[in-house]
Amino acid sequence: MAADLSWFFSPPAEPAAPKVSVVYAAASSGDAAALEEALSKGEADNVVNGWSAVHVSAAKGYAGCLTVLAAGRGDDTLWVPSASGESPLALAAGRGHEEATRILASSLLARRSFAASAAAAGTVAAAREAGAGELALACAAHGGHLGVVAYLVESGAADPSLAPPSGLTPLLVAAAASRDRVVAYLAAFRDGALLGATSDAGQTVLHKAAASGCLRTLGEVLGSRLVAVDARTDAESGGATALHLAAGRGRRGAVEALLAHGADVRGPTAFGQTALHKACFEGHDDVAALLLAHKADPAAVDHSGYTPLHCAAAGEETHGFFFLSGQRPTAGAAKSLWRACGRARISLRCSARCTLNPAPL
Repeated sequence: MAADLSWFFSPPAEPAAPKVSVVYAAASSGDAAALEEALSKGEADNVVNGWSAVHVSAAKGYAGCLTVLAAGRGDDTLWVPSASGESPLALAAGRGHEEATRILASSLLARRSFAASAAAAGTVAAAREAGAGELALACAAHGGHLGVVAYLVESGAADPSLAPPSGLTPLLVAAAASRDRVVAYLAAFRDGALLGATSDAGQTVLHKAAASGCLRTLGEVLGSRLVAVDARTDAESGGATALHLAAGRGRRGAVEALLAHGADVRGPTAFGQTALHKACFEGHDDVAALLLAHKADPAAVDHSGYTPLHCAAAGEETHGFFFLSGQRPTAGAAKSLWRACGRARISLRCSARCTLNPAPL
């Protein structure tokens, strides 16, 4: 008798949708009265896609539901992380929910005060939701939520000089995301005390602002003179200046501002690449032309033996085909580069993969 293998060829059954409790449903809809009634009856919460009632209340900004949950289940309820490790405070702050953030941050401050008092009395070890306020501040800074950022800083719930596990201070996060108003607020904190902060890779707020094209922030940092215009990232991260990053991203306005403040147009990275190499490889012709006008060296050779012209030929978004075919390019920086470095003719053997195989050069 043949074995029944139909199960093997049949598609697996769809998993059953998680059952939503009355508590979770009330919190998800923002119905604080229904939530309070469910809790008074002893109804249990459940987890849906990693979130409990407190997480969905925080993420949606339902301050009334958070108050009910804290009163009905205890303050500890507000500090249970989601399945992916998100705290309710970070969920509320990252979405710009000011009232929900205030409730959660007040709870955080109360817990810190209790822990400090207990430790002073020698009854329990001091405990703190490590980095909870700082992570929430970074989330709010990334989202550009100035009101939330200001509350977290001014209430003492978060220290803006500290970095959460990501390694980026809130100021660096805001600069990278082009959140001008948040950057301006944090830059003014304690007379610019935060401007000198660096990431684990050595990036300053100047690097972040230049790479993102955040011109207002860039102008403030350059004007403060608290960060060297040619400050470099760590060698392991390429030893790049803000000019290298701006040129590689095609941020013409940032390049102009940096050059106006004396950025070294010929300075190399840890790999010997200049800003002109970066602009040419990424195909930013207008930036390359600007750099050439400021005396960038078209014959500069990086540690792999490449000139900017080689980078132009190798880059996917440039006029490389003109160079490879021996024809003179007809537009933009490619034409300027050819005139400035016409002697650096590229062999027809050079291909778009020459950066991986320097032998033909």
